[in-house]
Amino acid sequence: MWFNHIVSYILRSPFHAAFSGNTMLVSWTGSKSGKTYSTPVNYIVNENVLITTSLQRRTWWRSLRSGKPVTLYFRGKRISATGQVLEGEESLIPALQNIFKLMPAYARYFNVSMNENNEPVIEDLRREAQKRVIIYFTPQAE
Repeated sequence: MWFNHIVSYILRSPFHAAFSGNTMLVSWTGSKSGKTYSTPVNYIVNENVLITTSLQRRTWWRSLRSGKPVTLYFRGKRISATGQVLEGEESLIPALQNIFKLMPAYARYFNVSMNENNEPVIEDLRREAQKRVIIYFTPQAE
């Protein structure tokens, strides 16, 4: 997407605050190419872990399997981290439930309805779990 270059530039700049409240930049080295890649992603903070999701059909997250080292530009700071990808419908359903518990407003963006107890509708979760992956980023002590 053409605007990713602009957002990436801003997230690395002193003007990052315009986006960094909910967007961070992920940079990694491609497994096959050896090239450095970057993409902006929305995130949720859960204790010491940063969480993001991606559609399976996108390819950027595939290099992050198995604890791949990454660099995050998070709230104006450059942070070393590892990325771990969660795949598979049965694993994703409880993880998505946790995301919507942490950030209920996200359900709307995922087209997930909430029931009378303000919990995600299981059929909607299953549908989304079939199309998505979740990526967990764990910052490394420096």
